[in-house]
Amino acid sequence: MCGLVGMVGDISHQLRTVIFRDMLEICQLRGRDSTGAIHVGKDLEYDFVKRVGPPMFLLDSREYEAKVERKEAIALIGHCRSKTVGEVNIKNAHPFDFAERQLCGVHNGTLRAYHQLDTHEYGKVDSEVMYGHMAIHGAKDTFETVEGAFACVWWDGQEKTINFARNAERPLWFTWSEDLKTMFWASEPWWFGAVERKIKLWDGGEQKAKYIELPVHQIWSFRLNPKPTGEQKLLIQQPVQIIVPKPRPSVVHTYNWNRGNSHEDGRWERVGPGSYRRDRGGEVSNPFLDRQKIQEQMDEMWAGFDDDLPFELSPDKEGQTPTDSENSQLSNVEFLRHSLTPSDTELPKRPSRSSRKPILSLPGSSSSALALSSSDVHCADIGKSTKTSRPQMSRGVSLRVLAGVTYITQNVTGREWDWPQFQDKTGSRCCFCKTEVIHPHEVGEIISEDKFICKPCLVEPKGELVLPKTLKSSVG
Repeated sequence: MCGLVGMVGDISHQLRTVIFRDMLEICQLRGRDSTGAIHVGKDLEYDFVKRVGPPMFLLDSREYEAKVERKEAIALIGHCRSKTVGEVNIKNAHPFDFAERQLCGVHNGTLRAYHQLDTHEYGKVDSEVMYGHMAIHGAKDTFETVEGAFACVWWDGQEKTINFARNAERPLWFTWSEDLKTMFWASEPWWFGAVERKIKLWDGGEQKAKYIELPVHQIWSFRLNPKPTGEQKLLIQQPVQIIVPKPRPSVVHTYNWNRGNSHEDGRWERVGPGSYRRDRGGEVSNPFLDRQKIQEQMDEMWAGFDDDLPFELSPDKEGQTPTDSENSQLSNVEFLRHSLTPSDTELPKRPSRSSRKPILSLPGSSSSALALSSSDVHCADIGKSTKTSRPQMSRGVSLRVLAGVTYITQNVTGREWDWPQFQDKTGSRCCFCKTEVIHPHEVGEIISEDKFICKPCLVEPKGELVLPKTLKSSVG
């Protein structure tokens, strides 16, 4: 899972810089392994920068300051990566640039069978292989060829266009400024709150569709006109390209499986992802993944046994099965169904969290509960996973009370603060709606040590899939 954010249009340099920083910071909720940005100047020349680690590692770098913040821009594209394919390093960070084709883009999703593309090389991640294919064969052919999930944003320096495409497996949302001169996009629509607290967004037109999701299997392209005159538009939408996935070649595999006491060879033809068909004419099915059908057959078999059993199923007082069932052909079946444990006893349970021996963890110089600063985290350690590492924590926050003090924890990173310390650093106000938070239960997500989002701001707004008529006329 990765995150996409960005903007394109006519907006002041200072405002654009602040909004893009806020959007990148909130984008880390979908990935903290690496961060990247593409800068398109008013001369329609592009540059990019990327770093291993969360957005703060990129935003605080001198390279970002030189390539993004100090230069006027007409478009900014941001990406936060959560590793799926490939290691966490600068080489595998987004964006991916193909300078000879003036193509630079970012990708959210995971591709299947990408090694079959003619641009595949050992060591390249799926996103880089996909954009390499696009540099040679074009966007339409690429998305009709690849298999898997994708939501993509890329800059085409030859056509001078900014482009968008996705399928049903990944989201991408849009909104516009009130004057319809600036367009914003993000992987999750509630992220536009980072924009709305700086400028006013449009009301959604006649349909009141304030947020619009990019239709699946379509390529949206906007040619940029940095110096519009008269009634000319800065964003000129090009004809929409429809993505028609190419038919996948059938692959025939041979499997052996046990049919009772005999073995039978069967040839199954792959007719789609997870679907197989017998080569001698059978219904399309998946003998390996159709677990629901197998479960239904097993339930039907057990039901037949229950109706015909000649003995009582429950054990007697001594915990032994009845004598007349010990020599029954069904006794082994019941042995597996009910296990050796008598029905009036319970299996030993794992101790619950509350019943385990408490571990004292008070804040102090040697306590692991202290919040880590960005300087305490090494870039090379981010995203690594070993067998001895603790399992990844869920999103959101969690609370615990120790010695009368309430502690609040950021689940994604494990960083922890006591509630008075957290109130002092954040001012007890949501960084979006500026509402004062009284109780820690009202905190929804912690963005950084001095910023958080309250739970009401995490409610995801709804959007329409149809592009309003007023918008179509405005973008040309």
